[in-house]
Amino acid sequence: MKIFQMVNIVPLFLFILLGCVKNKANTEENLMGFYYSLRERDIVTIKKYLESGIDPDHGSNTLYWDDRNPLWMILDGGTIDIDLDILKLLIDFGANVNLRPYIWHTLDQRILTEENIAWMEAADGRAITGTTIDLMQKKIEILIKAGADVTRKGAPNRQLFPSTEKKYHKYFEREGSKPINYAIKKNFPTIVDLLSQYTILDEESLDAAKLSKDPSMIEKINKMWEKQQPGVTSTKFEEKGKYNENK
Repeated sequence: MKIFQMVNIVPLFLFILLGCVKNKANTEENLMGFYYSLRERDIVTIKKYLESGIDPDHGSNTLYWDDRNPLWMILDGGTIDIDLDILKLLIDFGANVNLRPYIWHTLDQRILTEENIAWMEAADGRAITGTTIDLMQKKIEILIKAGADVTRKGAPNRQLFPSTEKKYHKYFEREGSKPINYAIKKNFPTIVDLLSQYTILDEESLDAAKLSKDPSMIEKINKMWEKQQPGVTSTKFEEKGKYNENK
C-alpha cells in the first residue's frame, strides 16, 4: 500500500518541482533577456532560456507598452531563414500555436522585393520591416503542421486594457477575418492555394476578392467558389460579391 502511495506521489512531486523551476525562470530579468535574444534572432541564447524553463508563451505586456509574445515576435516580418528554426524551437518547447491567431498575424506583414531588401540591408542602421512571400508561406506551413487552426480569425494589432488573452480573443472574433480571406484581400495567390487545402471559402471570400482589386484573383476565387458549390455560377453573385439565393 505504501509503495502504491509513493508511486502516486512521485508524478505530483515532479509536477510541483518543474513548476517551481519554470516560475523561477520567469523573472523580469530573464524575460527581458529572452525578449532581447528574440529580437536579435540569437537562437543559441533563446535555446538556453527555453532550456532553463522560461515560458515560451509569456506575454510581454509587463515589459513593453504593447502586448506581444515569443511566437508573435518571430512571426513579425523577417527575411532570414533563422526565423524558421526559432519558430520550430519555440514550438518544440511547448509554445501554443493556437493561443493567438498566428497564421493571420503572419499574413499581416509588409512584403519586400529583392530590391527592397538589398537597399535596406545596405542602409546603415535601417531595420528591415517586412518579409517575403516565400518565408511567409514556410512559416504558415510550420504552424499548420504543428496544429494551428487555419480558420482562427485575426485583426490588426492594437493595445487592449486589460491586456489579457481572453480580451484579445473576443476582439479578434468580433473585428477579425479568416486567414484565407485576408490572403485573398492582400492578393497572395500561393498562400490562398496553401490555405484552401485545409479550409473552404465563405461569402466573405467573394468580397475579399473584390477588395484585392486584381482581376486574376477575382477570377480565381469565383472559380473556386463555383467548384466548391456545384450549380452556383458567377451570374448569381450579387453586386456586393455575395451569393444571392433569390437569383
